This record gives sequence, C-alpha cells and structure tokens, in this order.
Amino acid sequence: MSKLALVIGGGEIGTPIYEMLRDAYGKEAFCRDAESPVWESLFPGRSFAFLHICFPQTVDWTKHVLGYVEKYKPKAVIIHSTLHPGTTEQLNELCPIFYYSPVRGNIKDGMRWCLERYMKYISKLSSERRGEPEGEGLDGMVYDHLAKAGFNVKMTEDSVSLEYAKILDLCWYGINIAFYQELERICEPLLDYPTIREFIESTPTESEGKVSRTVYYGGFIGGHCVVPAFEKLLALHDVPMIKAALESNIKRERELTMNPENLLGLDSV
Repeated sequence: MSKLALVIGGGEIGTPIYEMLRDAYGKEAFCRDAESPVWESLFPGRSFAFLHICFPQTVDWTKHVLGYVEKYKPKAVIIHSTLHPGTTEQLNELCPIFYYSPVRGNIKDGMRWCLERYMKYISKLSSERRGEPEGEGLDGMVYDHLAKAGFNVKMTEDSVSLEYAKILDLCWYGINIAFYQELERICEPLLDYPTIREFIESTPTESEGKVSRTVYYGGFIGGHCVVPAFEKLLALHDVPMIKAALESNIKRERELTMNPENLLGLDSV
C-alpha cells in the first residue's frame, strides 16, 4: 500500500516538518525515528511517494538513506539535514530522485514558526538527467508537495551551492560568537566591559540605521549545528578564521569547565 509522505527522523527538525505535512495531508503523512525497529513491524511493505530525511549526517548516513530508498521506493527524497557539499550530487549519480532543502531557524523562536516563515530553498534536479522536458515532472511535484504543506518554496539550480549556503550561514553566526568570546577575554578583568558593549550596541541607532552591528554574547557554542558546520567547511577548505573560531570555542569550554563557581554548581556572574 502506498502513502504520500514519510519523515525519517523525529527530532527538532523532523517533528515540525511532519506536523506541517500532517496538517496538510492528514493520514497520508507519517513520521518515524531513524533508529526505530518497531516502526517496520507496524507498517510492513508500505511505500511512500516522498521521503523527508531529517537526521544528522554521520559516517553511515548515506548507507542508511539508500536503505530507506530501497525499502520505501519513493518518487522523490527531500533532504533537510546539514550536508557536506557534494553529497546530494553524489546520491543523484546513484539514483536521480534527491533534492536538497536546508532548514533555517532556531529552537528559541520555535522551529514550526521558522519553517512557516523562512524561505524554503530547494535544489532542482537536472531534467536532462531524468530525460524529462524542462519545467515538467518531478520538480513540479516536489514544489507542489511542499507549497501545499505551508512552506514558502524557492527552487534553485544547484544543490552544492545550497549545501555551502547552509554551512556558511552557520559559520557566520559562529564566527560572531567567537569574536565576542575574544572581546570578553580582552575586557576581563581590567576594562569597562559594559561601556565597550554599549559603544558597539549604540552604533546602529545613532547612525540612524546606516551602520549595522550584530551583537552577541561570548558563550560556549554547543548544540549540533555550528561546530559541525565549522568542521564540514574545514574538511574542504583551509580557512584560518574558522580555525580560530573553533579554537576559541574549545578554550571557552575549558574556561567554563574550570570556573570555580561552575565546579561548585553555582551560576556564573
């Protein structure tokens, strides 16, 4: 029996994507955890028109994705995970049904809110590769599938550029945090940190918006987005700025770990 859509990976990204699909398509949309063996026993022999991949890229990621393709026989696979550039192209060399569509947003704003408002970029699949006329076939089906679920969809020509866009966007964010890690180190303990911060923060207002300053705090960069993006970029390019940001974050982790107040279980001042 064939159904419309299956989301694989029920985490911070997969769950809200599934919710949007469920709200649009009802019982035609399903979600399963990437590691759940129970799911298979509940739905044996089922195929899906669309697979949504929402679990992090690891060493065995490609093997697992191709396994899901073999099992569920989709017409199209939409990858929402952060990828090493070139991954989608490599998959399409094996089976030309893969689309890349990176996710933007953050948990604080609520991922459902972000998915409904940020433009959902998605790479086209070469019509020549599929032997279809330009502008027809699978691209249109994928566009309609996402648009009807409430995504603001924009199709682009190149999956590699989108893969770079995602990791470079994360790297930009991480570099800014690393700058403020260094700013705080420079200020402590002798300089007037509040005045320095006020000086920087007031610039956009006092320039009447002519000058921009994005202001952050120099906390530890945790989670599973920014640091993996650093590592993905460094695997392909020697970028001293990214290396310095990664080293600063390692240093920040050590500083926070060795803070006596943290060792005593107290909040930092």
